[in-house]
Amino acid sequence: MIRIALGILVLALVSISCNDSAHKPIDSAEKMEQNTNAPANRQVQGGQEQMRQIERTEIKKVTVEEAIELASQGYKFIDLRTPGEVSKGKIEGAMEIDVQHYNAIPELSAVDKQGKYILYCEAGNRSNLAGKLFSEMQYPNVVDMTGGYSAWKEYHNIK
Repeated sequence: MIRIALGILVLALVSISCNDSAHKPIDSAEKMEQNTNAPANRQVQGGQEQMRQIERTEIKKVTVEEAIELASQGYKFIDLRTPGEVSKGKIEGAMEIDVQHYNAIPELSAVDKQGKYILYCEAGNRSNLAGKLFSEMQYPNVVDMTGGYSAWKEYHNIK
């Protein structure tokens, strides 16, 4: 169940970061093929419903200032950005998990459920969705840093 939810998360996160121009409309032949593939279609619909449930889940949001305070209380940062984004800077000591990489599922599954985590990405979209998933999976101490690394840089006057 957790692997399915994480798989859906990874697909959703990849789609969030995808360029709209990469999407093309489905033609009628593709629609027919989708309709004849009923078991796969039910799986997609089930996954979509699970994704809607995750999107409705609440996740605690914190400001950069609040994140700094939580870090002083033992919370650890998890950076959910790509290696290219991380190469431009990151929060010192943050664990790195590229949620857009195929390795994200085992890496996210390996995160200690009893740990305390502050999630961030570049602007807050990926970390918000990942935080909701962690909340759905009963991780009790996970928060999302509003504004992501962009807000962190602004707060610390990092160029």
